[in-house]
Amino acid sequence: SCSAATPPFLGGLPRDASIPRRNVSSKAAPQQKMAALQQEWVASPAPINCIALGSSIIATGGQERRCCVWRLKDAEHLQSFAASTSSITCLDLDHDETHVLSGCEGGSARVYDLREGKASRGLTGHRNQVNC
Repeated sequence: SCSAATPPFLGGLPRDASIPRRNVSSKAAPQQKMAALQQEWVASPAPINCIALGSSIIATGGQERRCCVWRLKDAEHLQSFAASTSSITCLDLDHDETHVLSGCEGGSARVYDLREGKASRGLTGHRNQVNC
């Protein structure tokens, strides 16, 4: 579950955090960089639990019990894999983006081979949900 505090990567700081100060010699106000929406698309009608972001692809997983892989530059859907009989809780990509690893509520983990377009192996043995 998410905490009520804003995560640091969204600009929030814990209440007791100190903000480093800089001496600015010029009279011009420092410019702030704003985040800009790069791309947005609907990945699934069901809630998405996790996203794995690579340099050229993105993988999504959630309550639909499917791992979907998208091309990052144009949001084209590349592949989908039936994950398991339970919701996907976590995803990761390997360093060369040829495999996706998923963890599920039911305690299983699967490795998907993106070159072959299929699950290459299932990892069982966890008694509880796989979270990361």
